[in-house]
This record gives sequence, C-alpha cells and structure tokens, in this order.
Amino acid sequence: MRTIVKKFGGSTLESIKDLRNVVSIVQEYLAKIDRIIIVVSARGRTTDQLILNVSDLISIDTYETRREYDKYLAVGEQESASTMSLMLLQNNIRAISLLGWQIPIVTDDNYTNASIEDIDVSSIYRYLEEYHVVIIAGFQGMCRNFHITTLGRNGSDMTAIFLSLKMGLECYIYSDVNGIYTADPKIICSAEICTKMSYDEMLPMVASGLNVLNYRAFDMAYQHNLTLRFMSKDCKQYTKLAGESKKVKVISPSLKESCVLLKVNDSISEYIKFLSDNKIRIFFTTGHMGEMILVVDSSFLKYKGPKCTIIQKDLSMITILAGFLSDPMHHMEDVMYILSSQKINLVMHITYGDRLIFVVSRDELHKALKYVYEYAQQTFDSTDASIEEVNCFSPAHS
Repeated sequence: MRTIVKKFGGSTLESIKDLRNVVSIVQEYLAKIDRIIIVVSARGRTTDQLILNVSDLISIDTYETRREYDKYLAVGEQESASTMSLMLLQNNIRAISLLGWQIPIVTDDNYTNASIEDIDVSSIYRYLEEYHVVIIAGFQGMCRNFHITTLGRNGSDMTAIFLSLKMGLECYIYSDVNGIYTADPKIICSAEICTKMSYDEMLPMVASGLNVLNYRAFDMAYQHNLTLRFMSKDCKQYTKLAGESKKVKVISPSLKESCVLLKVNDSISEYIKFLSDNKIRIFFTTGHMGEMILVVDSSFLKYKGPKCTIIQKDLSMITILAGFLSDPMHHMEDVMYILSSQKINLVMHITYGDRLIFVVSRDELHKALKYVYEYAQQTFDSTDASIEEVNCFSPAHS
C-alpha cells in the first residue's frame, strides 16, 4: 500500500478556494497512490491571531502559564484538521482527522517549544486500513503527564518530518511559494527557482536562519538524508532537497523570521544554557567573557530569563555565505558602502565563520535586500557564494 506524507502550511489552507485546491491535489494523488497522510498547520494567520487575542491580558513566563498557553494555541490546528477532513468527506473521500494526543505524539514538557520523543504510528496504520486520507494536526503533541504541548514556530514541519522518518515515507512540504529561490520572489521579481539542492548546500543557510523549514525538522531530515520536496499549492514547480547539486546562489523564500539584539554582561554561560534549554536559536555571538553581544530568534521575548539588555528588537539579517570568496572582507566593505550610500542604517555587521552578516531594521529589510541581491548578481558567479535572507516576522508561526 503506497503512502506519502504531505504537509500543508497555513497559507495553503487560508481560504475556501485554498481548501478546495487541497481537495483537488488529494484527488489527483489518490489516482496514483493508495493512501495519503496530511499534516496541517493552522489556517492562514490563525495562530498569530490567537497570540494577539491574549497578548495584553497575560504574561507567559512560568511553567504553569506555558502549559495552559499550549492548550490554547493548539486549537488552531484542531480546527484546520477537522475542516480539511470535512471537505474531503464532502467530496466522497474517506478521511479522518487526528489530534496529537489521539495518536499519540509524545513530547517532552518544554511547553511552547516541545520536542517530539516518539509517535505511536501503529494507530495511524490502523486508520490507513479503513481511510484513504489520515489528517494529522501538526504543531502539537502530548507530554507524559498527559498535557497538550506545542512544538514552537513552524512546528508542523517537525510533525511531518518525524512522521515521515518513523514510517519511511516520502514527504512533500506545501507553502505559498514553489520552492527555494535565488531570492525571495515576493521581493525580487527576477528570482529563479532552484530545482534541486543538497543538504550540504542548504545547511549553512539554515544555520544563518533560513526559514523554509523548521531548523529542528531540518536537522532530523539532514541526519537521515530524507528526500524532501518544497512546492506551492499550484504544484507547478518544486525544489527537491537531497543528494548532490551544483552550487547555487540562494536567498530565503518568503517564510520570515525575526531576531533580537541582546547584550549580556554577567553569567554568560548561564544565559547560553537558558537559551539552549528553551531551544531559542542563537544566530551569532561576538564579544568576550565579560560582555557578549548575541543575535537570537524573537521567540526569546516569550521567556523570562536571566538579566540581559535588549539593545534592539524587530531586526532582520542578510547573510552572504562567503566560503568560496577569495577576499570576503572586500565584499563586506562593498556592501557596507552600498547600504550607506542608500541611507540604509546598518545596525551591525560581522564576519562570522564563512558568513558575512548584515543586521538591519525590519522596516528597511526589503530595500536593503534588493541592493545586496543586485550586488551579488553583478559580482558573484555560481561558484562564488550563496546569498540568503532572514526576514522578520513578530508573532510565532506554527
């Protein structure tokens, strides 16, 4: 019985038209294969709205409040899964939706940013005997204390990847773009799709913050060399992630991620441990043991940790992967001059490993990216470097 996993992001489920399009995709694939497992995110900006609804009412800064917050946030995927199941049933496709606790998807108890420990796929196999499509609510699970947990931003990717690996199935990731482009196609009209990439090529971009896939999900897929296909709801083109491919210049697709600039003076090791324990991404650090500057993911703002100074929020990074450049500092100076001449405020710049990193405000990201992209197109050939963008987007995304 041939089965595949398809993960649909929130933007592919937002409207009635989008839902009908997913039904069409399912009908098309069921003509070729036996069964489909669908993992869904919350529809559209549902999770963002849920966060906004209570942002001024409560502070999510204790173990207990995060536990209750997860029960609240998980309703977006529940609505999405049941709606998708109803749509398929309406079109005479035998379908059933399952929530994380029903399977169960077992996680640790790191509420709001939990990690999957195991998925009991035996229940899924049983449902596949009876139903053509099993729809699983992504982003959520259940800890061993029987409380609902959520997996953090883009956590539905974790659900899909873990499930694909556990069941040995192909995985398709659907979003609002056709795949991985040479630039964000919503910003750079001339951006071209990369039809194939290797994990080794994508790894440094993910390390710099590329948000096409949850970074923990990417790490799992990378370790097991899982073949992934990134495609849009119109299914016209896609990027295949696996094996070998030529070096390409890449800026992230349209998925966005924000960052925060911090300064830590005391107990730096304690602060690094706090970030690690809460799975908050550190994009780079600079300084010494008496004072350290960090750029971290904006999910940091949800937690109450050791004392630090928030220098600036609502920031974005543009990263040039400079491992193949003969004189990276020369290119650093060129880009700094271009941004300065266009009156773009460069909050910070740094050479970090094989990366040239430029930190700008969220408001100036699109303008800055266009100039960096133009410079790259004029300066680098396909063997020189890759370029990638980390956009900024404040609310957490499932």
